Amino acid sequence: MDAKKSENELIQRQEVEKPRSYIKYPSLFLSILAGTLILLIKILLFIFIVLFNVFVGLSKEAPWIATRPETFKRIISLAKVRAGSRAADIGSGDGRLVILLALAGAEAHGYEINPFLVLLSQLNIRQARVTGKAFVHWKNFWGEDLSKFDIVTVYGVPKIMERLEKKLKSELKTGARVISNVYTFPTWSQAKKEDNIYLYEQWVTRSVTKGKEETQDNKGTYLESKNREQKTKPINRFLRYSFILLFFPVTFPIVLFNIFAYLFKGAVFVPTKRGTVKRIVDMAGVKPGMKAADLGSGDGRLVIALAEAGVEAHGYEINPFLVWLSKQNIARAGLRGKAFVHRKSYWDEDLSKFDIVTVYGVPKIMERLEEKLARELRKDTRIISNMYTFPTWSPSKMDDRVYLYERRVNRKH
Repeated sequence: MDAKKSENELIQRQEVEKPRSYIKYPSLFLSILAGTLILLIKILLFIFIVLFNVFVGLSKEAPWIATRPETFKRIISLAKVRAGSRAADIGSGDGRLVILLALAGAEAHGYEINPFLVLLSQLNIRQARVTGKAFVHWKNFWGEDLSKFDIVTVYGVPKIMERLEKKLKSELKTGARVISNVYTFPTWSQAKKEDNIYLYEQWVTRSVTKGKEETQDNKGTYLESKNREQKTKPINRFLRYSFILLFFPVTFPIVLFNIFAYLFKGAVFVPTKRGTVKRIVDMAGVKPGMKAADLGSGDGRLVIALAEAGVEAHGYEINPFLVWLSKQNIARAGLRGKAFVHRKSYWDEDLSKFDIVTVYGVPKIMERLEEKLARELRKDTRIISNMYTFPTWSPSKMDDRVYLYERRVNRKH
């Protein structure tokens, strides 16, 4: 009897426990699914980060290079983080150092221009559960006032270190600690060095007198005097280009095409600033009835500007994705019939029919292009070159690296 009773109790217990097993497995499944999803997101972000690195590398700016974990440990050790400290990581990459500074007790801020690294950093911060202590800003650090920070870390490149030293001198407060990975500042003496990591304890104060800003070291010696109006300005021109990669998938093939063009020593697409477009149009001396050609027309913005100024404008572009994008831009601007972009190499086009020719070339093509223009253009044709000059012609006018050539040339048959 007792045996039968025990068997019944066991069956009842199993029936009670059975629902718990059903609850357990869905939770496990959801955990695996969430982990897999996060992994896929990170892989996707990594692909975009690599593409952005290539794009930034073409601009000769500083690409992202992952820092080793042991290097982070040394940086945290040198930083001597205290409760209530505020730290800034300049060029924060994937946010790992920002997270470690936050875990050490600081309110940590990172500054990064790569939007995909910013997204990855935000994901890493959530996973590390330091939201509210660690922050990564999609922002250029050159435009940020660093006076509020007690600790500044940087993994820069040699060409920015002199300018960064001046910025830090003019902004950092007394007691701030600066830690540089790999590269040194040009005039500062290191307080400590650990395996290519340099600690600087340059004590600086700011004092304002009659509209001037002066900096002192810890002994009260003046280091620099400069007008307030001459504060450091951002130099990273590719911050605005980072938006290009956000409009995937249209710009993804454009970036790939640029990579191939670069590898095969062709001219890559670099968007022209709006101010530069305006200068080119002003120099062109547009009159009704004229015809203009833009050689290597990119996204068509100059073709559109020339058409809006009153000429029949033609662009020549070999990148099929940029041609498609240009035609969309022309349609949105309502300039069909006035602006045209041709998927064609301008080397195969007879340019004798044009009154205005604009070009944003590269040095290696300018000699050959000069020969082509001298052979084909009429005497009164106006040639405007952005950034680069022709080897033998003298510009009749120059405005911020935009050159006008009014050279009278005769065609040779």
